[in-house]
Amino acid sequence: MTKLPPQREHKLTLPEVLEALASDGLIKPAQINDLQARIGIKGGEPRHPLLAIAELDVDNLQVPGRKLTVDALVQWLAKSSGVPYHRIDPLSIDVSRVTSVIPYAYAQRARILPVKVSPTEITVAVCEPWERSWMQELGTSILKNHKITRVLSSPSDIDRDLIEFYALSKQVKAI
Repeated sequence: MTKLPPQREHKLTLPEVLEALASDGLIKPAQINDLQARIGIKGGEPRHPLLAIAELDVDNLQVPGRKLTVDALVQWLAKSSGVPYHRIDPLSIDVSRVTSVIPYAYAQRARILPVKVSPTEITVAVCEPWERSWMQELGTSILKNHKITRVLSSPSDIDRDLIEFYALSKQVKAI
């Protein structure tokens, strides 16, 4: 498995992800240009590279008969980046507690989602393994008495649950 090097803080790029997938044998190197072109044709809002690739219904060359789904790509990225994989289970999360530690606007802007809170540690789901500036910002202000642990989750799960969790928390507080 190719370890993606965390050279600098940055968002994942499509070329970076496609090159790593080819290096790991999940796609053929000859597919890179075709996939980039197909994703470019779709246009619209810039999508997370994993979501864009999964939308193309690409065969997973390491597991015959299987596709590179968002879940498969997130698990691959977790192994490649060294950030532990975490599947978000909304039923196992104390929504009012996790939404109380990071303001919604900040979580949305950073595209992060707190998923577990203890007296000493906060576990935060991310979809960008190389972006870490938010940890320093929150660590020196809001979360200064907590250890921050990052876990890698599906970008679509984070986006969906971010809205749902904070909306539910707001409704509960209004009661």
